[in-house]
Amino acid sequence: MPVSEIKITQNLRRIGVAAVPLLLLALSLMTLKWAAGRAVALQAETPEEAEYAIGMAPGDPQTHFAAGVLRTETFAPENHDLALTHFENAAALSPYDYLIWLELGRARERSGEAKSGEEALRFASALAPNYSSVQWALGNNLLRQGRYDEAFAEIRNAAQSDPKYTAPAVGVLWNVLNGNTDDIQKALGDLPEARSPLISALSSAGRHDEAVAIWNSLSEDEKRSELAAAAGNRLLKTLIGEKRFRDALKIVAGRTEGTAVPVLATVTNGGFESPINIRAASLFDWTFPDGSEPQISQTDGSRHSGSYSLVYVFGNSSDKFRSLSQTVAVEPGKRYRLEFFYRSELKTRAKLVWKITDRSDKKVLAASDPLKDRVGEWENVRVSFAVPDGTDGIQIALVREGCSGTQCAVGGLLWLDDISLAAE
Repeated sequence: MPVSEIKITQNLRRIGVAAVPLLLLALSLMTLKWAAGRAVALQAETPEEAEYAIGMAPGDPQTHFAAGVLRTETFAPENHDLALTHFENAAALSPYDYLIWLELGRARERSGEAKSGEEALRFASALAPNYSSVQWALGNNLLRQGRYDEAFAEIRNAAQSDPKYTAPAVGVLWNVLNGNTDDIQKALGDLPEARSPLISALSSAGRHDEAVAIWNSLSEDEKRSELAAAAGNRLLKTLIGEKRFRDALKIVAGRTEGTAVPVLATVTNGGFESPINIRAASLFDWTFPDGSEPQISQTDGSRHSGSYSLVYVFGNSSDKFRSLSQTVAVEPGKRYRLEFFYRSELKTRAKLVWKITDRSDKKVLAASDPLKDRVGEWENVRVSFAVPDGTDGIQIALVREGCSGTQCAVGGLLWLDDISLAAE
């Protein structure tokens, strides 16, 4: 072998050996730059920051994806096209990531390309056939194209897979199907969870009878679910605002357990055998203002019947008074009789009376005579009244009146028991 050939071979070997560290260094720098670019993209708060990360790692699909997501969060029209470009690039770099195809489909539709958006979403569905987010997006895409049967199937699958889509599904179908509850439930495959958002939709639309009917169709366990409880609260608030106390009673009664279940034309806990609290269990339970004077509590020291009565303990010169009241659902146009028992050791110039008030317009329907000093004896009082047509709620309340200033001071004790309502 010639001497020159040996020298050339040796030189090439030396160059190769020297180049290896340089190549490794270059690869390390590229990897670090790529990693830094992804880190910047993941922490970016503005589209510009994410797009700077693309310059650091142009071959990383996550940098393009992050820039696309941030562009969709701004409302300038030009951002739709920029976001679409970023998602297209991300999909080209990572063709088997369903999340990228999901956002690409949405971006295409926002840019007015519903059909190509559907194609991207169907590819995402092929990659993740059981993911509710993909089903929901595809269903809405098909819905906007007017392909209702296909759309309903995807929306139904999304709602069945993930409860968070149930209420939005009802909202979407409510508009498409013009509030036809039978068609909405059919489109969702009679999904039981759909009934709660339907109750809210019906209540908001003023269709209270239908809302109450669906509520009554729920089982006891269903009524206790978080979704149904929220719907029931909204319906109850609406019914009270509309002065529909009999319907409100049905909602409250269906969610109440124990001895405090309210009943039509009945005073709840009229014998004070169940505990009473400042924060009433429901609208149809005893309520009284917060405060320390006068004291109000159950007692077994003196009662007309049962184990307990209610006692007011007034200070010697207290000018404060805590009214005791309860709302009762009744039948419109009927006559009733309020009956109660009391005994007292009172010192006051004020008048303590029971008043029955129309909950619709606050008009006083009847009032008892002022309570007298009845030491050691239980006095039976009956007050008759008529419920006006169109009214189905009354309030009974022990109030103080006929005084001003220091004349309103009350001292002594007052016991109440066996408060009831009966039809005449």
